[in-house]
Amino acid sequence: MRIKEVVTGITAAIFLFVIIVTIIFGSTGWTPSTEIRPLAKFYLENCFNVFNKTWWAASPEAVTSMLW
Repeated sequence: MRIKEVVTGITAAIFLFVIIVTIIFGSTGWTPSTEIRPLAKFYLENCFNVFNKTWWAASPEAVTSMLW
């Protein structure tokens, strides 16, 4: 019974280690960049710009619907 518990613990530790390394190295998929894309910047400036309300839609949903 003791050997089975040790083997289970070691297997779980190896499994968690593999998952953590995979996530850290980004091999689970594409990671978006932290920079704002030009299209997103354009819509953010023209649809939800609290400082320049000349052409302001006043709607965060407009930005969300256009970008996603």
